[in-house]
Amino acid sequence: MILEIDKTAILNLVYQQVNTNFTISELEKRNIEESFEDALADCEQNFIRHANKYFTREIGGNKDAFFNPFHSVQWMIFLYYLSNRIYRTEGEPVRKVPG
Repeated sequence: MILEIDKTAILNLVYQQVNTNFTISELEKRNIEESFEDALADCEQNFIRHANKYFTREIGGNKDAFFNPFHSVQWMIFLYYLSNRIYRTEGEPVRKVPG
């Protein structure tokens, strides 16, 4: 898969977005890191099948999935896959709401 920005920058975007809305813990960062590659692989499988020209790039006659985290629909799909991977790995949410 072709990435608009490197993986470290994508991870930092995830951390920043989560930390803006909630306080992110080291455990949550670790959960994100552990599910990150699988979420990218899920996106690759999804994007390569898209008819939308923004989801793929053709290089040397070969079509490859393309991920730009600044494309809102691609970002939404990535966050879905990431959160779903974390949930399935952990079996339940990391932090339970008191009450």
